[in-house]
Amino acid sequence: MLVQAPAGTIVSENGVVTCSYPKDHIVLLGALSIVALFAAVGFSLASLFARYKGNAVNLNLLLKCSRLKAFFGIAWLVSFVALALTLWPMVSENHLLNHNIYHTTDAACPTAKTGMIGGAGMISFCASSMWFIVFMLSQNRKTDIYDEEYESHDDESIGSFNNAYIGH
Repeated sequence: MLVQAPAGTIVSENGVVTCSYPKDHIVLLGALSIVALFAAVGFSLASLFARYKGNAVNLNLLLKCSRLKAFFGIAWLVSFVALALTLWPMVSENHLLNHNIYHTTDAACPTAKTGMIGGAGMISFCASSMWFIVFMLSQNRKTDIYDEEYESHDDESIGSFNNAYIGH
């Protein structure tokens, strides 16, 4: 069942309309969602560039993996969409709450599109999942490149592990 966001109550005095809105935590929850999204992106990027068993990670070798490169791009795209869909209702709700005085008598008290926060939260979750997949693929690729236990393993069905320049 879809429930519309509560509209403001019109208070009209001396030719000025003031909108009184009920208490709503959308701005706080939106900011918390954005902080969580930035944390997921930050931790994932830190893990991508982190040293592996004392070895510096060569980013060119790491991104030769086409799956890693594809999920890296998808994760960025989904993260930007999630950020935009979270910022839009959050900023509009904040604007309505802070600029609630109208100097015309025919003004109505509009509501923000706060229902979009749920969809934005779901897309933020998808972005975090994509970053987790990027983390797993990068750890797998680092293992392929730097672990010595695979140097003598030549299985053509999964690629040659003794050549770090081959992308999987």
